[in-house]
Amino acid sequence: MSYEQLIKHFKTVTDIDLAIDNLSKKVKSMRKSAINATTLAEKLAINKEIKAINEISFKLKMNYFALEDELKNA
Repeated sequence: MSYEQLIKHFKTVTDIDLAIDNLSKKVKSMRKSAINATTLAEKLAINKEIKAINEISFKLKMNYFALEDELKNA
């Protein structure tokens, strides 16, 4: 899911917080999967997905207050 697709589902500020928490939990779980992966290709694929999720999480955190304002004005 991309950043744009994710923010379309936000109705309250709590939704933003939950999304950030869920993304962080997903990354933590994926890191454990990467450790247990048997092949290098699996590890690289998992790490690529972790990087994408981290970018989305970072963007959410950077735009938190702007998103909050949009939700309050909507």
